[in-house]
Amino acid sequence: MHPESMPLSAHQRHERERKNRIEDDAVANAPHRLDFATIQSFAARPPALTVSILLPTHRPGSERTPDHIRAKKLLHAAELRLMALSDAKRAQAMLAPVAAAMLEHAFWHHPQDGLAIFCRDNGFTQIWTPMTLPEQATVSDCCNLKPLMPACQGDGQFYVLTITRHGVQLYSGSHFGLEAIELPGATSIAEAISQTDGEHHSNMRSESSNGAARHFGTVVDDKSKERIVSYFRLIDTCVRAQLHTERAPLVVAGLDYLLPLYAEANQHPGLLDTGITGNPEQLPEKELHERTWAIVAPLFEKASAQARERYAQQRDGARSSWDLATVLRAAHHGRIETLFLAAEVNRWGVYDAVSDTFREDPTEGAADNGDLLNKALIYALSTHAHVEVVAKAQMPDQRDIAANFRF
Repeated sequence: MHPESMPLSAHQRHERERKNRIEDDAVANAPHRLDFATIQSFAARPPALTVSILLPTHRPGSERTPDHIRAKKLLHAAELRLMALSDAKRAQAMLAPVAAAMLEHAFWHHPQDGLAIFCRDNGFTQIWTPMTLPEQATVSDCCNLKPLMPACQGDGQFYVLTITRHGVQLYSGSHFGLEAIELPGATSIAEAISQTDGEHHSNMRSESSNGAARHFGTVVDDKSKERIVSYFRLIDTCVRAQLHTERAPLVVAGLDYLLPLYAEANQHPGLLDTGITGNPEQLPEKELHERTWAIVAPLFEKASAQARERYAQQRDGARSSWDLATVLRAAHHGRIETLFLAAEVNRWGVYDAVSDTFREDPTEGAADNGDLLNKALIYALSTHAHVEVVAKAQMPDQRDIAANFRF
C-alpha cells in the first residue's frame, strides 16, 4: 500500500492537528490564493465553530448591485445561526472583524467572480475565486469547501510560467481562467546576466516582430547557456518556494530555445515536457489560457476516466458505495480512495465522528445542520483521496455521492 494511502495512527492524527492549530492561528484575517494546497490546508484544520460565507461577486466596471450589500445580508444570517449555537457576545466578537473589513475599499479592490470568507474565533480568511459561488451562509465545525473545489481540484488546477526578457510571471490556472501569482526574488533574465557579465548585457535583445532575433543574446556558446541555466535555477527555486509540495502540472511559455534550458534547471515535479513556444509578451492572457488548457486538459480527463473506470468495476462490491452514511464513516477512517460529489446538491444533517452518530435532516436552517457532502469532502482531503466535485449529471449513476474504498 502506498504510504499516502495508509490510515493515520492516533499519534499521527494528534501531531497533524497540533501542527494545523499553529497554522490556523497564523492565517487570521488574511487573504488566500485559491489553489488545491490552500483547500487541503483548510480541510486539515481541526474541528472548531466555523462560519462560511459564500457569494457571487462582480468584476470592476460591470453593472451591479454593490456586492457588500449582499455580503452584509449573509453576515447577518450567519450571526443569527451563530447565536443559536453559541451566544451573542461570541457571535459579535467573531463577525465584527469581517464587518469592519467589508467597509474598507481595499477589501473589494480586486474582486473576481466569487468570494469565500471563513470565520473562526481567532480571525477570518478570504478567498477570491474565478468562478461564481452560490449565495450561502453556514455554521458548522468546518469550512464549506465543496463549492470551491471545481476551480482547483485534480481536474482543473495547473500553473503557467511565462519567460520574457523583462522577467517571468507565474499564473495559477483552472478551466475558468488564469490568476497572476507574485514570485518574490525573481529578477529579469537581462538583470540576472548583467550582474555577472556587463558586456553580455549590452548584447541582450528581445525577439523582433518578424522573428529574426530569436534570442536575448548570443546563446550558441556554452558560457551563455550556463548563465541562462543558472538564472533558471534561481527562478525554479522561487517557483518551488511559492508552490511548496503542489504537484499540479506546470507549463512553461517562452522562446523555443529557452524551454529545454529551463527543463535542465527545473526541479519542480509538475513540469510538463510540452510547453508554449513564442514570445509571451505578444500573447494575450486569454489566448495563453486557451493554449495551456489544450495541453493540460487531456491529462485531467485521463485521470478522471481512470477513477471512474475503477468505480464502475467495483460499484457492486464491498469496496464502493453511494450510501451517504457509509461513505462518511469510511472517509472519517481514511478509507476513501476516490470520492465523487454532486456540486449543486447539499445533504443537510449531522455526523458526530466521536459517537459515530449520523442524522440526515433536509432542514437547511436547523442550527446544528451542516452539508454532509462537504463533511465527506473534508475527511477525504485530509487523507489525500482523489476528489471530484462535478455536476450531478456527470456523477457516476447520477448519484449525490459515490466512492471507492482503499480497503
